[in-house]
Amino acid sequence: MPLTFTPRVDSEAKNPFLPDDPKILLREGRFAKVPFMTGVTREEGIMFIYPALLNETLLPEIDGNWDFYCPRIFLGKTEDTGDYCSRLRKQYLGDQPINRHNRYELVRMTGDQMMNVGALETVKAQSHFVPTYLYSFEYEGSRGFMDFIRSMLVMSLPEEARDSVPKIHGCGIRTKEFGGTVTDGSQDQK
Repeated sequence: MPLTFTPRVDSEAKNPFLPDDPKILLREGRFAKVPFMTGVTREEGIMFIYPALLNETLLPEIDGNWDFYCPRIFLGKTEDTGDYCSRLRKQYLGDQPINRHNRYELVRMTGDQMMNVGALETVKAQSHFVPTYLYSFEYEGSRGFMDFIRSMLVMSLPEEARDSVPKIHGCGIRTKEFGGTVTDGSQDQK
């Protein structure tokens, strides 16, 4: 898992809940064999990078000090001993500087590295053992859990740029109790 807040293995417990590293458990098929579904969003990274989007002076700071920030954000290290960070930047930004005009490429890069890569690795591992489903959630609802964060970002931008801010994870989705129906957020379903 790319995130730094990964589950804690409790193999020392008398009856462990998580007896080994999740990657090992998935690779070896040591998990409950039930159908599995998970999803990703295109702008998942906005929840990690929104402070830089709110403060335009941080974008040139990240750009000018990429070798400092990249390994700390994406590798959990103080330096990149290979060329991971330069390849990552090239893949998402090409030769362009990080600025307000391509800030959503930074959002996509962050979301992919912090969330989506882990989801895809999990799907790939589970698909060897159980029916596995992956969805990309891109519905833009009128209100949702993360709209508060989105509204902070929108209000910090010049008026002409406000419509370009995408919806983020949690916007516009509502669910009923377990066994109920997932709705599109446009109306309640009975």
